Amino acid sequence: MRNPEMVERSMLAAKAIYDQALADLRADYDKHRKPIDPPTYEEYCALNSPNPADRGGAILLQKIIDSPDIGNCINSMRWKVLKADTPKFTLLTSDRPVVITNGLAYEHSQLLLPISPFHLFVATNKVEMERYIEHIFARGQAIRQVNERVALQSRKYVYGLSDEQFNFVAARLGKKYAASPLDETTAPMPPGYSPSNET
Repeated sequence: MRNPEMVERSMLAAKAIYDQALADLRADYDKHRKPIDPPTYEEYCALNSPNPADRGGAILLQKIIDSPDIGNCINSMRWKVLKADTPKFTLLTSDRPVVITNGLAYEHSQLLLPISPFHLFVATNKVEMERYIEHIFARGQAIRQVNERVALQSRKYVYGLSDEQFNFVAARLGKKYAASPLDETTAPMPPGYSPSNET
């Protein structure tokens, strides 16, 4: 939810919902307006809550990002940082760097995040899965698999320590693999919505 495209989509979705509800909001304001209140809903908002559509979008986005269900799920997982001392290839990162396999709440769930060219954050639910990832990481297999997914998930940017993996990245950059289930969600959008970074 923190990537630029998803933030834009969420804000636009909130604005679309607000616009659809505007007539009802005005009617409700007229019904409950006190003599000391401004004559219109818009004037009331200007005095007490400027830009309600964007404020609503920001509140909605914060609630989604701060979801206690997701947060508690990740917090209850086993956390570990793996270090590659002399890897053949270093870890890449991108504008979609989080790799989630098998969801978050299952025995075989994995959450992987490159946090440096040599360090991989790992979250699992079972010690057996943690040891399996440690094993393939130690054999040098995990880095290529993580880099593959990180590059395929990217939209615009992939970052590396050098240009050594340029061809690897070029063949995968912008394939736009789904980085999370939220990438596939739809929401009401204003008419004509088609940002250049999503087309």
